[in-house]
Amino acid sequence: MGDLGILERNQSLTLQEYITTCVNDHVAINLKGGAHRIYEGIMRNHCLPALGSKLLAEITRAEIRQVITEKVRAGMGGGRRGI
Repeated sequence: MGDLGILERNQSLTLQEYITTCVNDHVAINLKGGAHRIYEGIMRNHCLPALGSKLLAEITRAEIRQVITEKVRAGMGGGRRGI
């Protein structure tokens, strides 16, 4: 809700770098193995190929929605929940 502290401190952080840090420092420590593998797989197979090389501060809501739309059109879940 407006706290973009990580973005304000490091404007050159890519989504790939952020997700790697997040998965290693938070997800791996705080979630059980199965959930960790699910999160890591979603990031590796869907988020990173589409947006991984982009700077985190430059990724727009429209780009995220476009990735989700493409995945739903390809038959992947998510559309039923109104994402």
